[in-house]
Amino acid sequence: MTRTLPLDAHSSSSLPFKNKGSSPCNGSLWEYRIQDGLSLSCMQIQPEKQVRLEYEKDQPVLNIGFILSGKHVHQINAPGLEGQEMLSDAGTCGIRYTSCQQGALVIPAATPVCLVHVHLSLPFFHELFHADGHAVPKKLQPILKGSVKHSYLFRTGISPRVESVLHRLMTGPCHATPVQLFYHSIALDLILEQITTANNDTRSPQHLTRGEQEQLLHAKTMLIQNLVEPPSMKQLSRASGINVNKLQQGFYQLYGVSVFTFLQQYRMREANRLFHETDMNVTQAAMTVGYSNLSHFSKAYKKYFGILPKKHLQSIRNGNV
Repeated sequence: MTRTLPLDAHSSSSLPFKNKGSSPCNGSLWEYRIQDGLSLSCMQIQPEKQVRLEYEKDQPVLNIGFILSGKHVHQINAPGLEGQEMLSDAGTCGIRYTSCQQGALVIPAATPVCLVHVHLSLPFFHELFHADGHAVPKKLQPILKGSVKHSYLFRTGISPRVESVLHRLMTGPCHATPVQLFYHSIALDLILEQITTANNDTRSPQHLTRGEQEQLLHAKTMLIQNLVEPPSMKQLSRASGINVNKLQQGFYQLYGVSVFTFLQQYRMREANRLFHETDMNVTQAAMTVGYSNLSHFSKAYKKYFGILPKKHLQSIRNGNV
C-alpha cells in the first residue's frame, strides 16, 4: 500500500507530479493508500537548481497540506482560483478543494523541502461528514450537498497539536504498532484538526499579491533570525517594505496569528527543538530563544505545550517522548 518513487522526469504515480525542469531532484515522494478515497503522501526533496513540478488531475480531490520545511510557490490554475500564486513556507498548512487540479510547485534551488498531504475523495469526505455537516466550514458545505463545481482555499499556521501528529507521522510506527491503524489514525487526526480550525476561523479572506507574500516572508525570516532581540513592528515594517497594518493583517492571513503571537509560538517550538536535538538544559534553551526570565519562559512553554519545560525535557532525555 506504500509507494516510494524518485522525483525525476520519468517518475509516475497517482500523485500527479511531473518534473518539468532539466535539473534532477534529490529526494522521494511516497504515498500510503489507507483505504478507498483516503491516502497520505510525503515529498522530501532538495533540488540542485530551481525546479517546477507540474500536476494535473481531472477528478475532484480535497487536499489537506502541511509544510514541514523549506518553501515553494504554488501556481494554481483551477476554477475559482485561476492564476493565483501562493508563497508557502515551513510552519504553514491549509485545505484546498477544486473540481479539477492543475498547477505547479516551483521550488528554489538548494532548498530542502518536506511536504505532507492528506488526500480525500469526495465520496470519502461525504461519508466522513454527512452526519456532521455543521462541523464543516460553510464554504465547504456545498460539496456535502453534491456541488462539484466549487473551489475552496484555507491557509493558516501549524498548531502544536498538528505539529505533534506530524512528528508521530515522520517518526513512523514502532515495531509493535499495526501499520494500517497507525496511518489511519494519523490521517483522521490531521483531518479533524484542520477542518475544526477552518470551521472556527473568523478571518476575512484577503487576497495577497506575490510581492506582498514575499514581504511577509522576509518579515517572518527577520523575526526567526533575531529571537533574542527581535525588531519592533516599525523596524519590521521598514525592513520588509510593508506598512504596519498590512503586516499584521498579512500575518493573520498566512499564519492565523498576530506578529507577536507568531514570535512567541516560534520561540516555544525552537526551545522544543533544542530539547530534542541538543544537550541544552532549560535555562540555556530559554536564553537561546530570547528569555532572560526563566519563570516567564516556563509559563509560556506550559501554555503552548501543556507541560512545564523541565518535566518535558526529563521525558525527552528518558526517551518517553
